[in-house]
Order: sequence, then structure tokens, then C-alpha cells
Amino acid sequence: MRNADLHPGLRRRNPNFERFFMDDFFHPVYNPAQKVKNRTTPAFANIRKEENNYLIELAVPGFSKEEIQISLDGHTLIVKGSKSVEETAYIKQEFNFSNFERAFTLPKMADLNTIEASAQDGILSIKIYAVAEKPQVQIEVK
Repeated sequence: MRNADLHPGLRRRNPNFERFFMDDFFHPVYNPAQKVKNRTTPAFANIRKEENNYLIELAVPGFSKEEIQISLDGHTLIVKGSKSVEETAYIKQEFNFSNFERAFTLPKMADLNTIEASAQDGILSIKIYAVAEKPQVQIEVK
């Protein structure tokens, strides 16, 4: 963004405006992977409710099923992926798929004993079945 591209009123009202938006963070070649080694990368997720279950799909490109661990801690589903990547001297590195971790709080109606997971074409699918809701019971007062 050039100085001429900024609205003149914004430049006059806030002298820090240009300095803030000209910072390296907003520069198109900014790459956090060049500054941070061995970081955890995000595993982007889609979650949907189907008729009898919930489905979590995570983008995990480059991970085999042996490199993915799924665990439960109460009603929290934890998904981790870890792989060893050989050190390479890149001229520019924009992605790094060596580690990821996500945690999802499952609803109370999730059946924690019937969770299924499968991986195909870089997508990890986790199916969580729902327990049938129990009808409300009226108790007679005697």
C-alpha cells in the first residue's frame, strides 16, 4: 500500500494509521514460519450435525493414520498429529505440516463409547453418535 493509496482524511486524523498498516505483519511476503521453528500448525475443521450423529472433518494433509492420535478427556475430544520432518534450508517456506493439535468439547448427548475415525485423502473424519434423548419422566407426589 502506497502513501497515495491511503484516504487523506485517515492520514490527517490518525498519524499512526500509516505506520500501523505499513508494518511487516501486513506485508504480502510476511511468513511466520520463517520466524518460528517447530510450531504447531492449525488443522482446520468442519463440524456438522447429521440425523443420528455429529461429524467432525479435519484437514490433515500429509499425515498418515499412524501419525494421528485421538483421545478423550471427559467430554473433550483431543486430536493430535505429529510427524518428524527433516530439516531443510528453504529459500522461502510458507507451510509446515509437522504438528497439529485440536480440542473439541462434545455435547452432553454424545455417546462417548461409539466414536469412529477414518482418514482418506488428507481429511480426518470423526463420527460421534448421539445418545437417544430420554423422555422426561413425571413423578407423582404422594
